[in-house]
Amino acid sequence: MHTQKLEIQRDVIFGVSFALLAAIGFSAKAILVKLAYLEHVDAITLLALSYAGST
Repeated sequence: MHTQKLEIQRDVIFGVSFALLAAIGFSAKAILVKLAYLEHVDAITLLALSYAGST
């Protein structure tokens, strides 16, 4: 019983951690694309990099 409770707590911590990491990564990708666009990078190249980063 006690080990099941610890496993559930561990799973919750992992789940929240991965959700936060995904949110940070999703936001950072948009910021990096905007910064690259300011450097006059071709839009097709940015789309290709964006799609490559999402897989």
